[in-house]
Amino acid sequence: GIFIDENKELAFVANRDDNTISVLDLNDLLEIKTIAVEKAPYGIFSDESIDLIFVTNVQSSSISLISKKSLEVIEHIKVGKWPYQVAFEKNKKLLYVSNQRDNSISVIDLNRRKKIRTLDDICEYPEGIDISYNEKLLIVACWFDDNIILLDLNSNKLIKKISVSGGPRAFGKFVIE
Repeated sequence: GIFIDENKELAFVANRDDNTISVLDLNDLLEIKTIAVEKAPYGIFSDESIDLIFVTNVQSSSISLISKKSLEVIEHIKVGKWPYQVAFEKNKKLLYVSNQRDNSISVIDLNRRKKIRTLDDICEYPEGIDISYNEKLLIVACWFDDNIILLDLNSNKLIKKISVSGGPRAFGKFVIE
């Protein structure tokens, strides 16, 4: 995974085999820092409204929170097996983490930096996850179930399953509003 922070003109790159994140200066195109995280970092995500970068560490079943200011890890939080992607709910400061091999979604309260809930048996191999604020939906691509599921953003209850073919996968922001 790669995350570009346009405000700071930095790129963050997951080095899965080294258990690190490289921080690149986009002006000089040089690595300026290496940040150690947990095992097998895969996805890197953030939002301009928060000073955190979220890293999914698939083989340690955790996410790492990195400060954009200090470029240091401030917390590792355990989630389900093989976390793949996150969606940040900016109004409630919640982080939704898709856990591929648990078929679940972990819900993290970022104010307390604690997992507060697990949505179990969401679908088989949930991968891509994003939020539609206009529709008040949490949207999940379910790779092995050949469907997209829509969850109510407030109650986290299933609203609808949409059948698709070919094992839907998604990575990064895929909802445009």
